[in-house]
Formats: sequence, C-alpha cells, structure tokens
Amino acid sequence: MKKIGLILLAGLCSFVFADKVSQAKLEKLLVAKTGQNIKVVKETPIKEMEGLNLVTLESGGQQMLFFADKKGETLIGTDSTLLTGNDKFLLALQKELQDVQMFNNKSVSDKVIYGLKENKYPVISLKSKKKTNKTLYIVSDPNCPYCKDELAQINQRLEDYNVKMIVVGILHPTSLSKATDIYNELNKLKSNEEKIAALSRIYAPSYNSYTEPSQQANGITQLIRESGITSVPYKFEVLE
Repeated sequence: MKKIGLILLAGLCSFVFADKVSQAKLEKLLVAKTGQNIKVVKETPIKEMEGLNLVTLESGGQQMLFFADKKGETLIGTDSTLLTGNDKFLLALQKELQDVQMFNNKSVSDKVIYGLKENKYPVISLKSKKKTNKTLYIVSDPNCPYCKDELAQINQRLEDYNVKMIVVGILHPTSLSKATDIYNELNKLKSNEEKIAALSRIYAPSYNSYTEPSQQANGITQLIRESGITSVPYKFEVLE
C-alpha cells in the first residue's frame, strides 16, 4: 500500500459526517484517489466521537488504520497528531492499532518463515535452557549497534525462548561479508556456546571482513527486504 497516497486523502476530501460508513463508497474513493484496489476489511464505530468510524484497510498483505466519516467521503490517517481528553476513545484507538500491528507482524513473519523454508536458507539456531515451543526470530545485521546490544542479551532470551537468528547485510557494505563469514562457519558450530562465541567475534567492532558476499547471504538479505522489514534488529515470536 502506498502510504503517501492514502494520507493525501485527508486533504483531498471534504469533511462531511452522517450515519453509516459505506464500504463500497470508501473502496471507490480509494481507487479514485490512489489508483489501487484497497479493501475495507473492518469498520468500528467510535461511540465517543459522533460521526466517526475506525476503518481497517488492507492491501498487499498489510493493514492500516484510518478514521472515516459515516458517508464514506473522507479518510484521515491515525498516524497524524491527535490530542484528546477522551480516555475511552484513546483506549479504543490503541486496541485497533494493536490489532493492525499484530496482523502486519504476522504477515511479515509468515513471509520470512516461508521464504527461509522454501529456499532452504540457514538460520543460527540456539536452544532454550528449558523445554519450550516458543521461538524468537531475530533479524540482525553485524554492523548494527542495537543488534550488538541484542546479541549481548542472547543468554537472557534463551531463558524463555529458542532463538533463531537471521543474519543479513543491510546497513553497511561489509555487512554482507560478515554475514557470509557467519554462514560459512555455521556447519562447524554445534553448541550454543560455539555459535554465540562466533557471533560475538564477528559482531565485534574490531572484526574486519573482506569475504566476497555469498549468493546465500545475498538471498537471505533480499528475502528480508521483500518481506517488508526495513529496520534491524527485527524480532517476532512464533510457536514451533
């Protein structure tokens, strides 16, 4: 979904409020203003704000939340600045935003897991210290400072989760080389301790790599980009 195109709708349409959101009218409006077939998948009346509904739009496997007037003539992005003293309204809005975020996160995680299995790409698998079916996936770049911080907490994560790290090369030209080094070593690393030691060594600021990036490391990085992940570390939890 082209976010910019959708946000422009607020300025292009007039504010008219009536009784019920017309799904067909909203979808027609979206086609007219964005040139895209965007579906209205949910409408939630806002009892505390007369004349407004919350509508969930979906396109390309991603969802976004908008305010809509009840005639279906206006859409306003919920990412705009909003000030209100109505706590009930804020709670309702937060719930809908959480639902949208959960849907989008699941869409991304499904794409990543499917792509890994379909292409038989490796991940760095670390076993939890206790029996669990919860797995925490961590998408990480060796040159990312926050990814280094996340790696420093890995033993803490292993208290509750199995961890699968997906090392990518997004932030720096040497990131792909370092990711390649990790994947090249992976078959020799058996225990959690060996894998964490290798990751810590390659993630260290003093580590330099001049390895030609492998097709595998490039493919994994491309998969992550195509899944919609734009920043690292990116984490999601699944039951396996």
